[in-house]
Amino acid sequence: MTSSARVLRPVASPMPRSLIATATAFLLLLTAAPLRLLQAQTAPGGGEALSFETLAALVEQNSLRLQSARGEEEAARLARDRLARHWLPRLYIDSRLYRTNDALASFGARLQERQVESADLSLPATPLEIYQNSANFLRPDTLNHPAPSSHGTAGAGIEWRFYEGGASDAAARAAQQQALARMLDRRQTALAEYAGAAIAYSELLSVDRENGGVLELRSASARILRGYQLGAASNPVGRAGLLALQAHDNRLQARLLEHEALRKSARESLAVAAGDLPSGWALRSENPMDFADRCFPQDIVEAEETPSLALQSALANADAARAQAEGSENVLRPQAGVFGEARYNAGARGAADSYQFGLYFKMNLYSPVESGLSAEARARADAAETRARDAARREAAQRRSYRESLVALRKGLLLIQENQRLLAQQSLTALRLYRDGAITALQLADAHSRRADVLFEQARVEREYVRLRAALYLLNGANISQRQESQP
Repeated sequence: MTSSARVLRPVASPMPRSLIATATAFLLLLTAAPLRLLQAQTAPGGGEALSFETLAALVEQNSLRLQSARGEEEAARLARDRLARHWLPRLYIDSRLYRTNDALASFGARLQERQVESADLSLPATPLEIYQNSANFLRPDTLNHPAPSSHGTAGAGIEWRFYEGGASDAAARAAQQQALARMLDRRQTALAEYAGAAIAYSELLSVDRENGGVLELRSASARILRGYQLGAASNPVGRAGLLALQAHDNRLQARLLEHEALRKSARESLAVAAGDLPSGWALRSENPMDFADRCFPQDIVEAEETPSLALQSALANADAARAQAEGSENVLRPQAGVFGEARYNAGARGAADSYQFGLYFKMNLYSPVESGLSAEARARADAAETRARDAARREAAQRRSYRESLVALRKGLLLIQENQRLLAQQSLTALRLYRDGAITALQLADAHSRRADVLFEQARVEREYVRLRAALYLLNGANISQRQESQP
């Protein structure tokens, strides 16, 4: 190939040396400044290097979402224990001290004290009684208008409902299933927080790794641009090659800016989940694929198809709704029980005790609010069971899809790694051919662009690989032992 085919060595009228020097200085500034900016952006943090295990422990300790799930689990457990004691009798005590001039309260208190006197039954004299004895005119009306008096009463009682139509039994079963559901939700939340932190950490690892490849490509492009004169506008082939190399460099620089945004987002996600993190903390460098295999073990990812914790929670909620529906059918059934009470009453005249015990029976013949409760509860239970069946169907489909995708991604990554090796050799060969004048800068830029495409595709596939392993980890969370759950 003649020298006219070279992109950056035009054979047209030579450019003035001053113009060449100015253009070369501008190009050096254009390429060197972004590289310095990139080095500042990708420099390792000067803070403490945190392993993922340390971050996972902080997430488990400080995650507000997990703390909320623990609180809901504790509340459901307390409700279960409370309703499980429904068969025990109710014991109570009460006491009162009061002063009254109410006719009924005053007379009743003296009856309870067993201190009623004939004077307490005094009524105003009738006209006949006054006619017979004028002194009766002054007789007080103590029965209707008693004088203020002070009284006290204290009592202790027991009430035991031995038949209630099964409503309390159904409520206890529903509370037990709800407590189970909240426990499963808490375990699922712990796994989700762990998986989310792992994805964010792997995102940082992947960005740092990809940044290294992008820096290498930009450095190679900068060396090419610095080593040759600029193509003149009169040489369209050389000019096209120059523009292609500059466009390639701009693309790499845009990728670095995108990485910076991804890095900030991942760090913010970890800070939200883990709480306060050391200022300027740094990563412990690791291959993203090895990290994913370590955080999401193969035996868990490819475990037997057992219902996930989320699905088990949905099934428990459906059972709780069904138990509530059964309990709502018993609301209108009769209730029977026994009761007893002992009481001590005291006043200014004296004191006395009393007792009462017996059986009671009650039944709602009609209640406008509760008459449609049973149908409503059955509808809610049917809806909950339908949701659980839908979740089971979708979960089975997702598990098959994720496993097939993981197999395809593993094979694709092997091919991408092979392509990287081949394209690295191609880039060296293309650079040698370019220097010998066998190819143009446009062709050289195309070789570098294909290498960048493979680098970007590798990063995308690695991130997708981590997400799929995390998704399968969550689906198979029921297979994780208690030790793995508490400290993944």
